[in-house]
Amino acid sequence: MAEVEKENELYEYSEEPDIDFLKGDLERCRKNLSYYMDKQEEARDVRRNNWPGKGRHGIKEAPDSFPWQGASDLEPNLINPLIDGDVSLLKSSLTKGNIVAAPVESSDIASSSIVTNFGSPAAMFDNFVATPLAFLNLSRSGISL
Repeated sequence: MAEVEKENELYEYSEEPDIDFLKGDLERCRKNLSYYMDKQEEARDVRRNNWPGKGRHGIKEAPDSFPWQGASDLEPNLINPLIDGDVSLLKSSLTKGNIVAAPVESSDIASSSIVTNFGSPAAMFDNFVATPLAFLNLSRSGISL
């Protein structure tokens, strides 16, 4: 019952921020994101061929190296080419694609023709990356891409 009252507690405006509250909120956010940060770091290490005990010179330098100290520690470089190939395929399909905005209602005809005749898909993508709310605004107005 006390937690519900604390959750529904009113906060009053003050000129100075509540630093302790902000620190606690930051720690809570870090704790909630730690799983995703760990997965992201693991994926980056796999892509960049980083592993514990990896030597700088292509040999295993740690005293407890498996199978022995000084053994070959070369990178197989398996994952990065796969990712690069997928990225180039998606970029190619974006630049060669033909985007057509279909109106949902009769009032959407004018705005959908503007989007369809906006230019090349790559230029359209670059413009939407520069203004990420454009997709949201289009979908709110009833235009589906």
